[in-house]
Amino acid sequence: MNRYSTCKKSIRLQKNKLFILIVFLIFGTNIFAQNSSTVQGYVLNINNEPIESVTIKNGKKNSASNAEGYFKIEASIGDTIIIKHVGYGSLIYPIQNFNLIKVNLIIDFKHLEEVSVIGSRSTT
Repeated sequence: MNRYSTCKKSIRLQKNKLFILIVFLIFGTNIFAQNSSTVQGYVLNINNEPIESVTIKNGKKNSASNAEGYFKIEASIGDTIIIKHVGYGSLIYPIQNFNLIKVNLIIDFKHLEEVSVIGSRSTT
């Protein structure tokens, strides 16, 4: 074997190692994150009416409910999401599966001390 063929084999071996590393980086993250998915649900009041702008937290991930009370947030089995909104009691909900969640928040009268009403009047 001459020096040129040894160098050529070394370069080919390095390319193969790089290829394997790239494949692992692309597909390996999916292997470790298989139990993570999107949790979806609805936040309603005690009359089963949707509550808009409810904060849903899972660690550093945040979400909010829309006008229909619908939300979605990334979570894993065993995670705990915190659902809260001004004027309502907070709810701690453990994730046991990825079924659709429906939660009802109850008004918290203890923390409702003051309400400001702002109005305007226009004349034409």
